[in-house]
Amino acid sequence: MDAKTQRKTNPVLKDVIRKCEEAARKNDAAIWGDVAAALKQSTRNQVEINLSHLERTVEDGETLVVPGKVMGSGRLSRDVTVAALDFTSAALESINEAGEAVYIEDLVEDNPEGEGLRLIG
Repeated sequence: MDAKTQRKTNPVLKDVIRKCEEAARKNDAAIWGDVAAALKQSTRNQVEINLSHLERTVEDGETLVVPGKVMGSGRLSRDVTVAALDFTSAALESINEAGEAVYIEDLVEDNPEGEGLRLIG
């Protein structure tokens, strides 16, 4: 574990970073390395994306990875799978109505090769 990861105090975040780095190394999946690098940034620089942004930029059937938090501003009508570190309750509800919301640690376990994923943020 590098110095940036050791400075993190959130044990869940540390675990997600470790899982992403492990999947990147074992499966030669660059997307998980990129997700880990984004999660190592300071909390002030972590990604926050609104549903309205997702609505404008994604296509039906995509699987998205947001290395940060998904906020509930806007509406999502597209059938997508969104994986993020965290969701607001409004975002979680809206995403689950149209598609599926999962947490990054679950997606890493289900798709360690990183096939068919799109990094947003």
